[in-house]
Amino acid sequence: MKKILVALLAFVSLSAFAELKQDGNQLLNDINGNDIKYMFAMGYIRGLSDNMPCVPSSVTNGQSLDVVKKYLEQNPEYRHEYMGILVTKALNKAYPCKKTAPKG
Repeated sequence: MKKILVALLAFVSLSAFAELKQDGNQLLNDINGNDIKYMFAMGYIRGLSDNMPCVPSSVTNGQSLDVVKKYLEQNPEYRHEYMGILVTKALNKAYPCKKTAPKG
């Protein structure tokens, strides 16, 4: 039983480490990939967009994914960057924070 648990923990740890290595090329492959990869990409993008204050709550998962896909396709020179940064850049570009007038 201990061997199984150790093997499972090692697998999860390696998977988490591999996650940190993913870049925009991998994310675009996932978006264009099979159902499992597509769902991973959608969940990843949704997880980030939910924590971005300027993305309207009315934006659907599909819209966020489309924005990121378009950004990755139109900016191949940045695809080597970490995918979390690229998702953030894409969504910030599509949904910039509105500037408020200074008080006073």
